[in-house]
Amino acid sequence: MDNKKFLRFFSVLLINVTSVICLTDPPKIKPFRFDDNIREGDVASVMCLVTSGSKPVKFQWNQNGNPISISNKNVRIEDGTIHSVLVFDSVKLTDDANYTCIAMNAEGQDSFTTELNVKSSPKWKIEPKSVVTQVGGSVKVQCIAFGSPRPSIKWRKIIPEGNEFMDVKPPVANEKDFSYGTFHLDSVLESDSGFYECIASNGIEPNIRNNFSIVIRDDIHQQFIQIYYALFFTKVFVSHICTAYSKDAPKIQSFSFPENVVERNMVSVTCIVATKTKPVTFTWLKDNIEINALEESIRFSTLDEVSVLIIDSVALENSGNYTCSATNSAGNDKFTTSLKVKASPKWIEQPLDLITTIGTTVTVRCLASGSPEPIIQWTKKDGSKTVNVNPTASTDTKDSSLLRLSPVSYEDAGVYECMADNGIPPVITSNFTLTIRGRNISEDAF
Repeated sequence: MDNKKFLRFFSVLLINVTSVICLTDPPKIKPFRFDDNIREGDVASVMCLVTSGSKPVKFQWNQNGNPISISNKNVRIEDGTIHSVLVFDSVKLTDDANYTCIAMNAEGQDSFTTELNVKSSPKWKIEPKSVVTQVGGSVKVQCIAFGSPRPSIKWRKIIPEGNEFMDVKPPVANEKDFSYGTFHLDSVLESDSGFYECIASNGIEPNIRNNFSIVIRDDIHQQFIQIYYALFFTKVFVSHICTAYSKDAPKIQSFSFPENVVERNMVSVTCIVATKTKPVTFTWLKDNIEINALEESIRFSTLDEVSVLIIDSVALENSGNYTCSATNSAGNDKFTTSLKVKASPKWIEQPLDLITTIGTTVTVRCLASGSPEPIIQWTKKDGSKTVNVNPTASTDTKDSSLLRLSPVSYEDAGVYECMADNGIPPVITSNFTLTIRGRNISEDAF
């Protein structure tokens, strides 16, 4: 056998041997991973692909080392000859785990593990409760949320005078507790009394918030004992008890909304009652109509003698007169304040391009809404320049939304712009083109 024939024979033999080896290899899995941004409720899937090895191939999926149950209706496994797909129709926070694909054939097996990180917005585990304490006492309030990533807690105190929020800075020793959801004060001061808010966030919208109050009072029980014995020994017990604990109607402290409330901002107002007679029932009204507690974007938080009205995203239609009504068994009191929401200009009517003849009268309207009411200004583009349109000659001084040109001439032709501005950004503009044509000969003859 010459060299050429030997080499050809050896090549064919090598190919056959290689084919036999490949066909009897154990399986080899191509690395895979889940998407990075999978949120609770999303569809999630991953494919386990065998790139080499003899057939048939059998697949198995494990979750944290344990086989996935086929009775799990939320999970589907779809097997092919060389691949297997793991599908979650609606991923849950409990699906957050390590997932292993195992591929097996007659020659052996291979496995690959990847992690499914499910992101979930915050949800309450423990909601805060209001507390009543004394000066020098301790306060511990829990505001704990779960989610993925783990939510952090931010604490704020409402300042009723300015309807503002002030961040509460924890003592150095309690800093970690504050962030994880435990509000702890070892020795309460008089200034700690008030209305608070806790906000849970983890970067996955929406954030959640809740309210609570810290009420500081003297030791009522101890006061009662002291008064009892003092009145007993002076033999005026009955008359003084009746006087000291007589019922009194509620008296609402005056309050007001901030002056510069712009749409889409959050605004709040606090109604505080002075009375010794409990309980006190609060009702809020807008323009003398009771506000529905389920109304979107408006919420209330009430404790004993304090009720807070909060509008999370104020709109122009929220403008109006708001009344806090407080009632107890001795009577009722009301207080009303006005909310004026400022809103940037929005178009109601915009001008359209016009074609007219020389000598006619042209009236154009450019109308915008907003609060305060927007002022309309008119300009005309003259080549590369922009010139103001003379308001005394061409604009109805009683209504700046109207532009009147009479009689029009060729010089009036061009591009005009109306601008609406009320001091609340953004300023809005709109353009139209006025085209002037000459009179028809038939019109002149007539």
